[in-house]
Amino acid sequence: MKQLNFMMIIISLLFIQNLLFAKSDLIRTLKGHHDSVKSVAISSDNKYIVSASADKTIKIWNLKTGKLIKTLKGHIGSVNSIAISSDNKYIVSGSGARYTFSNNNDPTIKIWNLKTGKLIKTLDACCLTYSVTISNDNKYIVASNNVDARIWDLKTGKLIKILNKYYGDINSVGISADNKYIVSGSNDKTIKIWDLDETVKITWDIKTGELIKSIKGDNWVYSVAISSDSKYIVSGSSDDTIKIWNLNTGKLIKTLKGHIGSVNSVAITKDNKYIVSGSSDNTIKIWNLNTGKLIKTLKGHSNTVYSVAISSDNKYIVSGSDDKTMKIWDLQGCYLSETAKLKKILKDYKKIKKINTKKVYLNFIEKYPDAPQAQDARQNIYKLTYQKAKNKNTIKLYQNFIDEYPNAPQVKNAKENIKNLILLNYKNKYAKVKKENNISGYEWFISKYPNAPQVKDAIKNIHKLAYDKAKEINTISAYNTFIISYPYASQVRDANDRAYKLEEKKYTDLGVLGFFGKEAKLEKKARKLLIKAKQIERKSKDYSGDAKAGYIIVSNRMYQLLQDKFDESDATLRYLESQEFKDFVDTFKRVMNNISYKLNNIERYSSEILSTSKQGFEDAKADREMSRYKSEQQHEWEKRMHLRDKGYN
Repeated sequence: MKQLNFMMIIISLLFIQNLLFAKSDLIRTLKGHHDSVKSVAISSDNKYIVSASADKTIKIWNLKTGKLIKTLKGHIGSVNSIAISSDNKYIVSGSGARYTFSNNNDPTIKIWNLKTGKLIKTLDACCLTYSVTISNDNKYIVASNNVDARIWDLKTGKLIKILNKYYGDINSVGISADNKYIVSGSNDKTIKIWDLDETVKITWDIKTGELIKSIKGDNWVYSVAISSDSKYIVSGSSDDTIKIWNLNTGKLIKTLKGHIGSVNSVAITKDNKYIVSGSSDNTIKIWNLNTGKLIKTLKGHSNTVYSVAISSDNKYIVSGSDDKTMKIWDLQGCYLSETAKLKKILKDYKKIKKINTKKVYLNFIEKYPDAPQAQDARQNIYKLTYQKAKNKNTIKLYQNFIDEYPNAPQVKNAKENIKNLILLNYKNKYAKVKKENNISGYEWFISKYPNAPQVKDAIKNIHKLAYDKAKEINTISAYNTFIISYPYASQVRDANDRAYKLEEKKYTDLGVLGFFGKEAKLEKKARKLLIKAKQIERKSKDYSGDAKAGYIIVSNRMYQLLQDKFDESDATLRYLESQEFKDFVDTFKRVMNNISYKLNNIERYSSEILSTSKQGFEDAKADREMSRYKSEQQHEWEKRMHLRDKGYN
């Protein structure tokens, strides 16, 4: 029992020792003000802190020791904002009360000598001053109030410009380090025309005072800060959020959430690495500007934090609070802890690279998504996944890679490999089809692979096989079936010529006794030919598009025969002079123009060509032998399709 008690004492002592010697983020607390500390600033040489308070005073402190150096008196109202010139010569302070009838109303801006503490000038600010800032070149003072924002000459105190496009309190102003822009955060009620809860931050050109752009926020903006490279605006709002904006475009980059009270003050480190925020939830938070991640929360104030400032060497944070105190915090510890973290990450990553698997890289990215090595890990994932697809060399794996990593640099190669595999597949399949040399086989290939470069050759081979059969049969009906089924075939003209000769013989041969009643017989033959031509022409009207082309070509041939051989026939003469024939001629021209165009792009119309062929052979008047041949070709191909080992499927 005694041994147990002894152990408990040792553990308690160790715990107390840890409490006593643990490194604290809080360096010291400065007390001296008798009311809320409204604003704090740090001199650029990191020697002084200047504080402004509702107790009507300004105090100058030693940053390193925390000792009070001077108290400046002169304001008769709450001092709401403070700024120090970059050359550390001047302090500018802003004062005033919301209600003009208040005994404490002091609508002035005062310029003080930082070293001596002497008052140099008092400027009439017209009304309550919320925020003051000084340009980096120490030429201008910009101050905001509950009516407008104003620009003064720092040395002469002369009012240069009033920025009066506001209709509400302007809570905060800042000037970019390059002295080009003024940025302000406001409760501008003009936004309420669109949305009563919207807030506007307005960017101005400092030289002309002209409005450049308005950026819509989500609520009243209490504080703004600009990064030293003039790329970003950071704003703190009454909706407990911090927002990071692109200064040039006005676009919102990130919204940072973590505070549970309005964000009253924001500041950015000189190296643009961290954002520091002070809130009505009594805390100060440190965020990574690049990633938006919360790094640390500093607790110590017992009331609202109104103001935060960062030393130019990025070592210290100073905060001012409604609890009447200021606190100096260690910021360097964040950099040190960040360095230690980076060393650990680097060590972990070296181990992971030795393992070099997709799984370990994915785990690393999940654990350290913002690590500098995360991008390299992603690149290695791309390489490993792509190499796996390349080793297997399948379309599916390449496509999976593209779908999973569309932005990977290997995507271009993956797409090229897919294209090559598809082309190789076309080539192999077509070689098998060509070996069989079957109309239905070619049709199968065209319907299955309409984008294959071999489609044009397949169409030509279909035409050749069909025309060879038509020539073998050598009848008008066979040639007509070929023309109607394949109006785009290069052999159509030859087929038409052959059919013409057969028709000429058929309709002009009057037999052995043809000289008896020759004219009457010719007239009868002409009428018969005309009727046949009209029947075929009318048949074309049952179809649209390409399907009618063949019928028109056949009809035109027969009309040509009428003109050539029966030009004196009454039936021929009447028809050739009719409007009906004139309309047919127009149709024929359109059809031939369409055929001419499609012949030059034949592979693009493969599906239409197949459809036309099918309809041609299904025609009730299609040549029987041609139809039988087509059926045999289909039957032969179907038999081969069942032989899967042949590689057709």
